[in-house]
Amino acid sequence: MKKNQYKQPKKEGWYLSKRHPHLDFPLSFENTKKYVTDVSKIAKHSFYPFMSYEKKTRRYKGKLVNPSNKIRPIKYASHLDGHIYSYYAFQLKDHYERRIYKFELDEVVIGYRSGKGSNIHLAKQVFVEIKTRRDCIAIAVDISDFYGHIDHLNLKNEWCQVLNVDKLPTDHFSIFKSLTKWTSVDRKKLSIYLNYPLKKLPLSLVRNAKQFRKIRDEDHNKPNDEKIFEKNLKSCGIPQGSPLSSFKR
Repeated sequence: MKKNQYKQPKKEGWYLSKRHPHLDFPLSFENTKKYVTDVSKIAKHSFYPFMSYEKKTRRYKGKLVNPSNKIRPIKYASHLDGHIYSYYAFQLKDHYERRIYKFELDEVVIGYRSGKGSNIHLAKQVFVEIKTRRDCIAIAVDISDFYGHIDHLNLKNEWCQVLNVDKLPTDHFSIFKSLTKWTSVDRKKLSIYLNYPLKKLPLSLVRNAKQFRKIRDEDHNKPNDEKIFEKNLKSCGIPQGSPLSSFKR
């Protein structure tokens, strides 16, 4: 991926052309918009597996000479699926903001909200507040594998609360299922299976849906330790890396 791709403005607040290797080809804005705005299509949409890999981030603690690495399991969506998630995240944003203001939490809930500044700005505000109060207690908490432990039933209930409905609409429920009953394919193992160099993967790893189904069916009959596909059969956990992840906090 190009480093400056995320600096590009999103068309209509949700569309951003990406060139990452996956199981489908990128779509134009016009074709994508026509698809994602069709509720009937989203309700019946067949989502591709997420592409998975491990992202290593160096941890720095003061003047530590040899910092450790934090490993995060990242799963990113196919081109069309990613646009669907991005579009619905954009639609949910207004509902989410109204809910925050309804419960007077604007100054409390600050993560993944536009207009609040970066982590650096937010951290500075905390230090200024501590300095102003002087006699106070600050608590820092880091939840290990937060996304991997999100309860699906709680998530569904909260999603309904954000939309102010008793039952998820069919299009939202389709997306909910794709995020809870997800399937992922290991990027490295898939590249080996298809005989592609990992650092030179083509834009689309398969020619069409038929080839993908053939790979998936062959993988189904393999021993578990040789499978390249992974299914979430638990009642908790969503992929970390989709455009909708920020709404699951």
